[in-house]
Parts: sequence; structure tokens; C-alpha cells
Amino acid sequence: METEVHSEASREGIDLGADCMLAFQNGDDEAFVSIVEEFQRPLLAFIFRIVRDEALSEDIAQAVFLRVFRSRESYKHSAKFTTWLFRIAYNLCLNASRDRGKLPKNFTSIEAAGGENSVEFEDRKQLTPLEALERRDAREEIQSALLCLDERQRAAIALTKFEGHSYEDSAAVLALTVPAFKSLLFRAVQNLKKILEAKN
Repeated sequence: METEVHSEASREGIDLGADCMLAFQNGDDEAFVSIVEEFQRPLLAFIFRIVRDEALSEDIAQAVFLRVFRSRESYKHSAKFTTWLFRIAYNLCLNASRDRGKLPKNFTSIEAAGGENSVEFEDRKQLTPLEALERRDAREEIQSALLCLDERQRAAIALTKFEGHSYEDSAAVLALTVPAFKSLLFRAVQNLKKILEAKN
């Protein structure tokens, strides 16, 4: 029920994460718990779409929230909280990529990757069994094709097409200007289409 209230607040334009972080700064430890409960699922889904490894995704998500916890005193509400949070996650994904070389092409399912925050699942309950099967097959094909993109292109698609972030917020996560991000996203979508066409 609490998460539903949080989601409603987010739709109304309230920066819930920033409010919770500021409350956490002022000594409200429960506010940090609220941050984890609200953002863990979409954050884990975003990370998984980049690294495609369930265990690694969980490790990175834990590292992100540890960074948030350690930023208790230094945090300043100078940007949208989700932008700040996802930028931490993106940078940790890049670090993991450098540390491990080429990221593993692990197709292990993760519940968060198909969570309610994902645009691709929004009408799931209205599908017939056959339509659901076809939708699942199409999703798996897209996820497979995404692995052929580099991390930046994969992140651009994940942020906008799956997590529903605006161009402005997504550009900030990747430390790009909005025009540069739009160019990156355009290339990513075009490359994804070419890969999917080659498979069919």
C-alpha cells in the first residue's frame, strides 16, 4: 500500500526520493527504508538490462544503495533524485564492465526485469494466452538483440523505452546533452531494428 502511495506521489510531480533523502539527512532512518522500497525494483530492472547477469545486478543494486546511504551528509537536492540514483547505477555498471571485460550474455530471468514499472508489460493482463506467448517470444528476441548493442546504447533504450524516463532525465543519467542523447537513442533504435531484421 505504501508503494502505491509513493507511485501516486511521483505521478503528481513530487520528488519523493529527494524528500526522503532530505528526511534521512535530518535523522529519519525510516526514510532510507522508503527509498529502498520505492526504487529497488525499477533500479534492479535497469541494471539487469545492461549487465544481463542476475547476481551481478543484485550486487550493483546493493552498491548503489550503499552509496546513497553514505551520501547522507553530502546529498544536495540539485537534480531530480531518480536522475542522481540511476547515474550512480549506470557508472557502477560501466565499472563492472571494465572489471570483468566483456559482460556475460546471461539470459537468466529476473523478476524485476518484467516488473510493473516496465512499459512493455503494461497491458499484460488483457492478453489472451496465445497473445501472451507471442509477446513473451518477442520480448526475448528484443532482449537478445539488445545484447548486441554497447552499454551506452543499451542504457539509452532501457531508460526511455522500458523505464519511461524523459529525454532530459536520461541525458542527465548518461552525462550527455539532450541533443547528444537523442542522437545516441536514434542510433541505438536503428541498430536494434537492423539486428532484429537480420534475425528474421
